[in-house]
Amino acid sequence: MPLGGSARLRCTGCAAAMGYDPLAKFCPWCGKPLVAERPAPGALRVRGRGVWAYSRVLPLGRGVTLGEGGTALVQAGRLGEALGLGRLYLKNESLNPTGTFIDRGVAVDVSVAVELGYRRVVAPSLGDYGVSVAAYAAKAGLRALIFTPRSVEPNKLYQVVLMGGKVRLLDTYTDCVEEAVRYSERYGYYLSLPSSHTVLDGYKTIAYEILRDLGETPGYVVVPAGDGALISALHLGFQEARRAGLLEGELPRLVAVQTEASPVIAMRVLGREIRGAHETLAKDLLVANPLMGDYAVRAIRETRGTAVVVSDRDIVRAMHLLARHEGIVAEPSSATAVAGLARLAGEGLLDSDSSVVVVVTGSAFKDPVLLKRVAEQDREAGRELSALEEGERVGETKLRILEILAVGGEAHPYRVWQTLRRVYGSGLKPATIYQHLKQLEARGLVVGKRVGRRIVYRLTGKGRSVVEKYRESLEG
Repeated sequence: MPLGGSARLRCTGCAAAMGYDPLAKFCPWCGKPLVAERPAPGALRVRGRGVWAYSRVLPLGRGVTLGEGGTALVQAGRLGEALGLGRLYLKNESLNPTGTFIDRGVAVDVSVAVELGYRRVVAPSLGDYGVSVAAYAAKAGLRALIFTPRSVEPNKLYQVVLMGGKVRLLDTYTDCVEEAVRYSERYGYYLSLPSSHTVLDGYKTIAYEILRDLGETPGYVVVPAGDGALISALHLGFQEARRAGLLEGELPRLVAVQTEASPVIAMRVLGREIRGAHETLAKDLLVANPLMGDYAVRAIRETRGTAVVVSDRDIVRAMHLLARHEGIVAEPSSATAVAGLARLAGEGLLDSDSSVVVVVTGSAFKDPVLLKRVAEQDREAGRELSALEEGERVGETKLRILEILAVGGEAHPYRVWQTLRRVYGSGLKPATIYQHLKQLEARGLVVGKRVGRRIVYRLTGKGRSVVEKYRESLEG
């Protein structure tokens, strides 16, 4: 069977229909992105799990895989209780190979590139997309070139380079898209775009999995939105599932959540201008010209959904909520969906009896520096970090010396040495203990004074604070 099977392409702008072409990215008449439409697949028998279990509704039957798809749909009881929602579920896409839902679409897209005989692939990226393209290109033996804005987190660029990809930095994401298109045309690279219909085909398998694992049609599906590709793909997937007889009645209400730094889709849905910060932690959502914006807006309206705009403060709070209540550490772009859900629930805009699915799109483990910044904004986590960092800087032996002085008050070096031997089994020499005490004094944690022929040491306020934080970290 040829690529695409019996599918045809339809423009998301002017609605023109055309024959299936795996390389077509934009409508030849109006320049808008294209989506693939397939007739009802009949009895859709799914065997196994993962993206390729749905090969009947994909452009090819099998392809490059790193084990993408088949992610967990878990009931979020504690988070739901905190938000007043009795039937809340999380579709945890952070469990994909590179930690993001994007792997589903890229697996299909790179497989198409391989099937067509390409050896090189070029893509624009806001971070995660480039990591995924580099990973699947490496698996398939292709060379990857990624155009990305200078503002993208360096940790994601390091991953691209480690997997053999090349990175070129430009000023804006729009520049990256335009340059990737030009590069593809000029040098014969396969063009991988987040809005490509071959990518959307991979994303739509999330809809099929939600229906299968939930056993019913959810009332709401809440997702973060940047370029509008994910929410558009979910709409395509639910429509296709209804034609296949897997969904009866109305589609789930689709809810797009955007950051106030880039609320383009939300402004169109809500019909009002929204002004906020120009920067955001959710950099993967910072899209000034969303390619799938037109389709996303229609999908939201057709399903009687809505859009929500949140601030970085909302996003950080959502990251803490998700981590503390459900044990999922999500990146800011992903936590944006939870932030929007919290706002809707707080304003009473959700039917509390309906099932709600939030798509957790990606993991925060790619950026430990950002994780630390977010943790520091929580009072309890901040204290724990402070204690751990202070303890790490001080070192085990010095912490024990501080503990001895905290318990016994003033002490001379020989007494400290004796206590270390008796209590901790230390084999250090007295001279070494004396050096530790001098170093602690230099850092302002202890102070020494001469009493007769000996120098005795006691804790300073700073030293006592270090001991208290260390004790709290042990008790916690």
